[in-house]
Amino acid sequence: MHPHVRITFILLLLTQRLTQIRNGRQGAKRCARKKPANRSCRPSRLLLLVFVCESIEWMCRRLPGETEGMSGCKNSLPVLDGIISEHRALATLRMLERAARYCSNEGIVAAWLEQLGMPSSREQIRHMFDDFESRGFVRCERPAAVLVVTLTQLGHEVALGLQDATGVLRPRPEEPY
Repeated sequence: MHPHVRITFILLLLTQRLTQIRNGRQGAKRCARKKPANRSCRPSRLLLLVFVCESIEWMCRRLPGETEGMSGCKNSLPVLDGIISEHRALATLRMLERAARYCSNEGIVAAWLEQLGMPSSREQIRHMFDDFESRGFVRCERPAAVLVVTLTQLGHEVALGLQDATGVLRPRPEEPY
């Protein structure tokens, strides 16, 4: 179930539940048992708030079609992170493919990705290059404190879209990077 549909469904159920409470359908048995002296049988605002929180938690646990990456009602963005990661990988391979001698360092790659609207930490870039090296897309060298990467033939083919690779977006005909 899509997250937006899920939230709409939760709000619909919650609205129905609150309407039942407001109309006195729920809680009438409790009021009949306790028979408060000088108080009406309407729930307090605090009681409604507690009920709303418990209802949301209950509905999140029991809704069908749990979306991948959605645990309960917490906001998590693994899908977005995956999309950005694929774009980052393609942009980096395309940059190396256009670079002189097909090589660059992590600082230049970080600056290039920031210009493209995909700011990345050095840790993310190093992790990406470690993954690329294990898959044969690049060769990594560490002559000093800087990581220098050189594109391989396989990496060149992936950058041009001649080879498909998991985790790397396939370039479109008019790809901006």
